Amino acid sequence: MEIIFKYSAFWILPIFGLALSISLLLYYQNKREEFPRIINAILGINRFLVLFLLGLFLLSPMVKTKVKELKKITILLAVDNSKSIILNPDSAFYLSKFTDDIFQLQDNLSKKYNIAAFMFGNQVHHLDSLNYKESSTNISLMINELYNQFRHKNLGALIIATDGIYNNGENPDYLSKNFKIPIYTIALGDTNIRKDIGIDRIAINKVAFLGDKFPIEVETVSKKCAGNIAEAQLFIDSKLLETKKFSINSNYQHDVIRFSPKADIQGIRKIVIKIKTIDGEYNIKNNISTVFVEVLNSRQKILIAYNSPHPDISAIKRSLLKSDNYQVQLLPFSRVNSLQDFNLAIFYNMPENRQEGEKINNLLSKSSCPYLLIAGIQTDINAFNSLNTGLKIKASKNITNEILPSLNEDFELFGVSKEFQNLMQELPPLNGLFGSILVSDDIEIAIYQKIGNVKTNFPLLAIRNSARLKNGVLMGEGIWRWPLFDFQNNNTTDNFDEFIGKFVKLLCLQEKREKLNVDYKNVYKESDNVEFNATVYNSSFELVKSAEIRMLITNLNSKIEYQYIFNNSGDASYSLNVGKLIPGEYSFKASTKIENFTNSKNGKFFVQAENIENLNLESNHHLLNQMSSSSGGKFYYPKDISKIVDDLEKRNDLVNVEYKYLRYSDIIDLKWIMFVFILLLSLEYMIRKYLGSY
Repeated sequence: MEIIFKYSAFWILPIFGLALSISLLLYYQNKREEFPRIINAILGINRFLVLFLLGLFLLSPMVKTKVKELKKITILLAVDNSKSIILNPDSAFYLSKFTDDIFQLQDNLSKKYNIAAFMFGNQVHHLDSLNYKESSTNISLMINELYNQFRHKNLGALIIATDGIYNNGENPDYLSKNFKIPIYTIALGDTNIRKDIGIDRIAINKVAFLGDKFPIEVETVSKKCAGNIAEAQLFIDSKLLETKKFSINSNYQHDVIRFSPKADIQGIRKIVIKIKTIDGEYNIKNNISTVFVEVLNSRQKILIAYNSPHPDISAIKRSLLKSDNYQVQLLPFSRVNSLQDFNLAIFYNMPENRQEGEKINNLLSKSSCPYLLIAGIQTDINAFNSLNTGLKIKASKNITNEILPSLNEDFELFGVSKEFQNLMQELPPLNGLFGSILVSDDIEIAIYQKIGNVKTNFPLLAIRNSARLKNGVLMGEGIWRWPLFDFQNNNTTDNFDEFIGKFVKLLCLQEKREKLNVDYKNVYKESDNVEFNATVYNSSFELVKSAEIRMLITNLNSKIEYQYIFNNSGDASYSLNVGKLIPGEYSFKASTKIENFTNSKNGKFFVQAENIENLNLESNHHLLNQMSSSSGGKFYYPKDISKIVDDLEKRNDLVNVEYKYLRYSDIIDLKWIMFVFILLLSLEYMIRKYLGSY
């Protein structure tokens, strides 16, 4: 241990001298005759110590100590909590004894190691109890999450208890190599091949159009069913439409059955595919599957007009075509003569001159088509200001600038996912015109401009939702970099596509002005939380921030009703999360009182069963053995689970790590020092009080 000072230790001598001088002055030169000499000496020494300590505290003394800390090695334990574990003849064993054995293993390991225990299926959770109800299995997700969370820790081994069946994510064997630690696998489930035929996959578009035929491809897998005739049935809204038979000629056969029903009714259609049960079949839960298709009246036609090609145009088109709702046409602006046939017009990097501005105004005056204007570095400021966009640029000449996006957290016209919010903080800049921007009162800003590290009040992306023509404005070019950045960081462009899709949908939407609006999905998976968002308007169509919205949800199969109240965030947005609901068809009625009148909104949605765990019950122990052998671990069956602790203890490379470091502590933070200081002050006070000095 060593005492050091923040300021020069030279000051100790002056402090010592000053404290001594003051003490002598008080109790020697001006000694009190009524006090005995010994008392004067005690009081003088006491006062000296108080002053000297106080002076030392001003030098910020610290104690430097050498610390040794032993950190135990960490063992990771991950247990498969998916349905497939108990969809076999040994289900009772896994629900009772195996579960007890896992928690006993956790206890035994914790005596020597740090244990981090998890359970996984379609998500990863801390291990507290096992119920085997997860609707899918993503082993690679579990490996990724544990790797990201523990890669900088002193890891010893990863123990995985699973049947090796994964129906989401990547091959876990590839990802497990990132860990660089031994992987011990406990092989669960049943590897026996039994007689079975089941639906492996249904390929269907989420959207169909009224009057068109839409394709449905049903992929089936049959095992040990050679010599049988199988039958596939197509039901739409509980009505049997078509039956197809096919022969099974081998003991492992893959078939594709195709249906092409006509979309004759608009709305959400429930599609059920059934495979008739074959005698002696082991697993009949994979013989039925349900999907949904939304039948729309027509596609939305979108025009992208441009003067010269640009990667932004391709990026926007690609993003829009991710949805079957849109039909996109690219046209040079010189060939655009009318907007009558379009539901949305996008003018890219325009207008470049006064003539183009006049042409755009002329086209818009003869149409009710909403539009999105993308103002790039070629856009002429005066021509831009001649358009009725709701924005005016104040600048003497075209000077460009790099513009970063900054999300407007108060934007309420549609919700933005957390993933996109996080992504936006890192997105590359756009190139746009430099200058201040005047914004009209009816403009809603979705994204602000950020110049360097300074967030401005100028819009980067905005929408005018209340004018005769809806319009949006993007004040920059180079947006093609955003989906690339999304893909580099997330291996998908879904976050970018979702945001662009919502913005374009808002522009295309032909709104019927209603005082109560409820936003929801038509179809939820059974693993999804069923969520609603709502907005409320008064008679002047101003947002209401203090409404109470009640929700009645009815299960149309069981007739059970559920009542809820929306959460009010206080900023005119209302939300409701009812959690997970059992599969089935539901109706809802949302209602609120506005200006003494009750307004309501009715709707219907489906919760789709997830039977993915029923499709394949043949355990993949080969995968587990491969993961263990390639990492230097071991492969076990549940009966040998107790051997894992002994095998880990035999490893010479699983050792605890001793860390040595210096610790600096302020002396003033030491409680006993403060106690001594207060004691000295109290002692002088009590002696003088006792002797009648106070």
